[in-house]
Amino acid sequence: MCALLRRNLLVPVMHGVTFEELDQVSPTLASRGGFSTAEEPIEDIVVKIAELVGTLAEEEATNSA
Repeated sequence: MCALLRRNLLVPVMHGVTFEELDQVSPTLASRGGFSTAEEPIEDIVVKIAELVGTLAEEEATNSA
């Protein structure tokens, strides 16, 4: 999680709401991307976020070497 915070990266995770539904209320927020539990299982979302954090940590280690 620290890697995400240092990079100022926000990964929205919506619970039970689709991007289409969010777009009707807040097009700006819906355009940011992210994940929705209405569209895919939370287990899949967790794996994707873990991969993203791992990738960012690897980039940071490479850049500081």
